[in-house]
Amino acid sequence: KDGLRHVPLFGWAMQAFGFAFLSRGDRAADVDALGRSLAAAAAAGPCWALIFPEGTDLSPSNVEKSRAFGRTLRPPVAWDRVLVPRAAGVAAAVRALGEDLDAVYDATISYDGLAGRPDEAGLLRGAFPATVRVRVDRTSSHDL
Repeated sequence: KDGLRHVPLFGWAMQAFGFAFLSRGDRAADVDALGRSLAAAAAAGPCWALIFPEGTDLSPSNVEKSRAFGRTLRPPVAWDRVLVPRAAGVAAAVRALGEDLDAVYDATISYDGLAGRPDEAGLLRGAFPATVRVRVDRTSSHDL
């Protein structure tokens, strides 16, 4: 998020390392910023990029926005436990990295044993999930 750029030390370090700051208010500018950041990183040598195309906030309002977006797709997508990914950022990343892209890793994290969704406040109160599951799938760039 663009607001992180102004966080003392943390935001400054992110700027120094070339993080892409996204406003979420101007999709075209965000996709352009992501593409420029990744192209610069790839030009400097091998790199990894971590993108959250579906977002990370499972608040009720974001879940409803995700469901509304999913209804516009063909075929429609209706998921209950994850947000529907938006493809523009991933497509920009694939274009920006070009021949330097080796693979795309799709990671899904799930939590069991919590009443509701995990959040920072709950973790600070000691509300930890009983189980954390991580699934990672690798897709070669040749298969994209």
